[in-house]
Amino acid sequence: MKKVTKKRLWKVVDSFLKANRLTYKQKLLAEAIFWAMKQDGKCVLDSSLLCSVVSAHVTTMYRYREVLVGIGLIRHSRIGIRSTYEYTLNFGALVEYGLYDLAPITLREFNSEELISIPLTFDVDLLDIDRSAKVINIAAPNLPEATPSINN
Repeated sequence: MKKVTKKRLWKVVDSFLKANRLTYKQKLLAEAIFWAMKQDGKCVLDSSLLCSVVSAHVTTMYRYREVLVGIGLIRHSRIGIRSTYEYTLNFGALVEYGLYDLAPITLREFNSEELISIPLTFDVDLLDIDRSAKVINIAAPNLPEATPSINN
């Protein structure tokens, strides 16, 4: 996981939204969902709140939301009987827009700004069994290889 500030991550999200040419109200909805995100990139919002944010009827708001799902920015799942949904930011959609190029946060930013944890898809187990590891000693290439011995 990589921690970044919400402000820096928003710049990546904003460039993603501009590239996908959303309308003002669709972008407004995306912004409302994004700024409600917690540190893990998830938030819980109900439909009435989102309708008030974009000044739209519920069916219009749902269409806007489905646009955000369609372009890959968010995923959602219903968690309450009163049209309450959990929204999850899709980090994978933001990779080519500079997601992994975000600079490490400073201590001041860590203490003063909202953070989001980005899952790093390239975090792999370095001791992968299927891959044969070859160790090359470049410091002394002409020396004979040392064989370990066990002394009792």
